[in-house]
Amino acid sequence: VKLHPVLLNAMYSAESNAITFPAGILEPVFYRHNGHRAVNFGGIGVVIGHEITHGFDLRGSQYDQDGNAVNWWTPKIKQQFKQRAKRLIDQYSS
Repeated sequence: VKLHPVLLNAMYSAESNAITFPAGILEPVFYRHNGHRAVNFGGIGVVIGHEITHGFDLRGSQYDQDGNAVNWWTPKIKQQFKQRAKRLIDQYSS
């Protein structure tokens, strides 16, 4: 999947284990051209951190570090992940 360079979006690809970070995301709310560096790093850092977590979600867990389709989670780990994810969903949906 390719993103248009002016889109205000980013994406993680499990198959290539890479983040696509188009130039269009370097606009407010994530980045201000004359903004304070710390605020800009924080804004962009949130996006990068969000995309990195996709490497460790249910879909990302089906690929290894080279993008090969390998289920590297044990059944026990997968069950623990689902339980913890459910707790977060329950906490923030009520």
